[in-house]
Amino acid sequence: MNEPVGPGTSRSPLRVVGIYASCAAAWIILSDLAIAMSLGCDIAEMWANITKGLLFVAVSSSLLYLLLRRDSDRAGVVGADMEAAQDRFSSAVAQLPFTFAIYDAD
Repeated sequence: MNEPVGPGTSRSPLRVVGIYASCAAAWIILSDLAIAMSLGCDIAEMWANITKGLLFVAVSSSLLYLLLRRDSDRAGVVGADMEAAQDRFSSAVAQLPFTFAIYDAD
C-alpha cells in the first residue's frame, strides 16, 4: 500500500506537476482557440486570454510542486523515524531476560 515517493518513482512531485501542467495548458490553449474561432474574437484578445490562463497554470503548478515536495520530504522523515523506533523496540525485546509474547484477546 505504501509506495515509495521520491525522484524516479511514479508518484514523484515533479511527475505529478508535469502531468497537471501539461493537461491544464492544453485545456487553456484548445478551449480559448475554440471559443475565439466560434465567436470570431479579436486575435489580440485571444492571445491575452491564453497568456492569462498559462500564467495561472504556471503559478498553480509552482504552488502544487512546493506542497507535494514538502509532503514528500515529511513522509521520508516519518518513515526514517519509524524504522529507528522499530529497531529500538526489537533491540529492547531481544534483550529481555524472560519470554515476551503479544497476543490479541479476541
